[in-house]
Amino acid sequence: MGIFTEQALKEYAEKYPDSRVALQEWTTIVKQSKWTNYERKSGSI
Repeated sequence: MGIFTEQALKEYAEKYPDSRVALQEWTTIVKQSKWTNYERKSGSI
């Protein structure tokens, strides 16, 4: 899944430093994920 580039996330984190840790954790989770479909399993929007 390629919605965002890592560069875009890095630039956002530089502009909004409070978001840095959450974005890094999200990036790690996404990189390690092996999704077979895009159906939402949990969480809320």
